Amino acid sequence: MKSIYIVVTLWVLTIALIAVYYTKVRELRQDLGRAVNNTEAALKNASEAYELAETYKAQRDSLQKIVNLKTEKP
Repeated sequence: MKSIYIVVTLWVLTIALIAVYYTKVRELRQDLGRAVNNTEAALKNASEAYELAETYKAQRDSLQKIVNLKTEKP
């Protein structure tokens, strides 16, 4: 009779362990999903910043050419 209690206890503990495992796996998947989304947002922001920097550089170069033309002596 005692062995039945031991077997039942082991089954309950096994089921509890599996439940904890799947809960942790689900949490890790959610964390991974958030990390992927954050990475994608960071890459998008970096891409936009790069484009703005390129635009700024082009504008600066154009203005520098204008300044150089105006300051040239004929």
